[in-house]
Amino acid sequence: MAEIRYLTPDGQPPNGGLPPHMAFQQPQAQFAAPIIPMPLIAPTPPTPPAPQEPLLPIPHGAMIPDNTNLPLTLNGGQGYIFSPKHTTIHLFHCTTHYPWNAQNGIIDFMIFHAPTNMTVEDLIKQICPRDQGIRGRGVIECLLGVQGNMTAFNRGEEYFIGEGRGQAQEMKNKVKKTLAEVGWNEHRKTGANPVWLARSISLA
Repeated sequence: MAEIRYLTPDGQPPNGGLPPHMAFQQPQAQFAAPIIPMPLIAPTPPTPPAPQEPLLPIPHGAMIPDNTNLPLTLNGGQGYIFSPKHTTIHLFHCTTHYPWNAQNGIIDFMIFHAPTNMTVEDLIKQICPRDQGIRGRGVIECLLGVQGNMTAFNRGEEYFIGEGRGQAQEMKNKVKKTLAEVGWNEHRKTGANPVWLARSISLA
């Protein structure tokens, strides 16, 4: 059997001589992979230490009275500014009798500093008991004197708040005065005529 070959009109083999199964295949384009620049990450510099704040000087008003370099520190670290003037109070702890009734006895006492601009009423509220059964309370000044060849206490001014003697208008006016106004000033110190007081209360 004779072999049959196909030719184009110009005498060339069809499809440029390519086999039929490759006649319609198009060459695949070759693409180069894109090059993406990578940013350079500079190393993180070390964090410098925070600058230390200078220590603030403590104001002289925060120093405990009669101590020039010891401040008072409250809970939470807060300080306290003291009043510039204080008086010294010797407070008797009376249980069965007052100092003027027991000249030969021994009565314990406590020593306190109090601001001279505090009112007598506020002082009474701060140093006298506050139980519910108490209706009136106050302080009595004990005056140090001399009897014969020995020192003795005499009953002095009285200051009361609440029921009883504290209800009188004259007494209400007295307790509104400051400690300095009733003579309990900054010159009254331990060893220099301190203020001697005894507490007094009235029950329901």
